[in-house]
Amino acid sequence: MLPELFHFELFGRTLSVNGYGLMIGIGLVLWTWLVGKEARRQGLVNLQERTTSTLLIFIAALFVGGKGLYLLTLLGERAPDADDFQYGFVFYGGLLTAAPVMAWQSRRLGLGVLQGLDIFALPAPLAHAFGRLGCFLAGCCYGHRCSLPWAVRFEHGRGLNGVFVHPVQLYEAAGLLVLFAILWFGLRRRIRVHGQILFTYLLGYAALRCITELFRGDPERRILFADGPVSPGDPPHGLPLSTMIALVTALLCLLALLWLRRRPSPPAS
Repeated sequence: MLPELFHFELFGRTLSVNGYGLMIGIGLVLWTWLVGKEARRQGLVNLQERTTSTLLIFIAALFVGGKGLYLLTLLGERAPDADDFQYGFVFYGGLLTAAPVMAWQSRRLGLGVLQGLDIFALPAPLAHAFGRLGCFLAGCCYGHRCSLPWAVRFEHGRGLNGVFVHPVQLYEAAGLLVLFAILWFGLRRRIRVHGQILFTYLLGYAALRCITELFRGDPERRILFADGPVSPGDPPHGLPLSTMIALVTALLCLLALLWLRRRPSPPAS
């Protein structure tokens, strides 16, 4: 679609602004603003004063896990190229490293672990939705072939070009916006115990991911138990790794929410 939005000259060098990076940047700015807003509502001065440093820690943790798992999925397929370090990312890899790091940051700020993770999870679906819009602009994480009226065709994308495919990035972005609305406008002021927001977010995204994986057509993601080679634009002929992770995540989150229901102690704020 629009891998590169525009370019400009600076100190004799041509710099470009790509849609993927811009959307991720917007998402992270919104995440920081909403974390600060929730910290003010709860009177958490330490977090209010350290939202910028918390953002930098969050970015570093996401990048290490998300980029690392993406590069691991390429093993045995092909050697990584320069673009892989700019575009490729696996959400669950980022989650794997971000969760313990942000739990540590919560303790540093004088918060309970689940209290802090609830706050950090609240705006996460909104930031993630902008990330998926970035995927759409870059043409990565595309859907499989289809002939529906709303099918899209990428001409200069990172993946399959010149073929009508499901706009699966937009499907997921829309689902993430709904999930954000449920958390921010519905659950935020009604929680009975810390951890409800975190596990509801992870459960909701796991369900959404299981659905969107049915429409994915990019073979770069690892397919387990495939019954043959997977070509670009093909529907998954096996179990995508992300689906397996999502199913396990959903089960664990359901158990966690049931456990929390047995502990109806009100949050501190």
